[in-house]
Amino acid sequence: MDLILKTILETLIFTARQLPYILIGLFLAELIVALKWIIKLAWLTKPIMRYGHLNPACGIPFLMAFASPPAANSMLLGFHKENKITFRELFFAALVNSFPSALMHWRWWLPAILSMLGNVGLLYFGLIVIAEILRVLIFLTAARFVLPKLGSALQWDKKDAEKIPWKEAIVTSLKATGKMSFHILKLFVPVTFIVLLLVNIGAITMLADSLKGIAAYFPIPIEGLPIIAAQFGNSLVAFAIAGNLFSQSVITAKDVVLTLFVGRIFSAIIIAIRMQIPMVVGIFGQKVGFQIIGCRLASTLVIDLLMIFLIYFLW
Repeated sequence: MDLILKTILETLIFTARQLPYILIGLFLAELIVALKWIIKLAWLTKPIMRYGHLNPACGIPFLMAFASPPAANSMLLGFHKENKITFRELFFAALVNSFPSALMHWRWWLPAILSMLGNVGLLYFGLIVIAEILRVLIFLTAARFVLPKLGSALQWDKKDAEKIPWKEAIVTSLKATGKMSFHILKLFVPVTFIVLLLVNIGAITMLADSLKGIAAYFPIPIEGLPIIAAQFGNSLVAFAIAGNLFSQSVITAKDVVLTLFVGRIFSAIIIAIRMQIPMVVGIFGQKVGFQIIGCRLASTLVIDLLMIFLIYFLW
């Protein structure tokens, strides 16, 4: 009973923290549609969206993802509900948004890793950026082959060009946001509860422990295993351990980078369960959400394995 109550409380706290970003994303999406600003703002990411044959409207959530991934997901869903983007455009845009979402975490991590690992930390960050760029290029190229050159959502009629007063736009946006937020919360809250319950009963910890054992089969020194173990809990702690081992010449610069990449692969699985399921499935729904998470995770695993292969044989 205490476990259930604890999980309910954690679910309410987590929802309370994320709900403002979801509501902001929904409201901004509705307001942009109401004020006919999509074309005006779309030029900022036009080259990226054009390459992927994505509707220019998808560029706005892409920019939003640098600040708040939940808000970006909410905007995409809002545009889809307003029939401004198709389902396929929503799907590929959600995959492309993983690029800013992945890099935004480094706002806090980069200063820490530079202070702990110096040039080695900078090299690792650079390789992460290369891996993420490669991943988003794969998503954009796939979208380019799947989507038509001009999506149907790009067809704007006279009604789309008509301007409406700010007051009317705000009222309309608030009403639409209320309807959409209720729909999202019906999914978000139970999904978050299930994930947190799995965490509290130790299922995630058991999975992490099993993955640590698999890490021993990768080309990393045994001294680097504590780094991987720390990455399951806190990346900053992992950086600190790596910095300490490197400064004492226990492991080399190559060992540091390889170990951090191996840890990144396994921690990505835990992060997908602990964070992405509530934030993606809770917004897009079970079917679409798990497809998006699966594509993101698979691309991360494949590209990071490629990076490990290249680092090991070319360094």
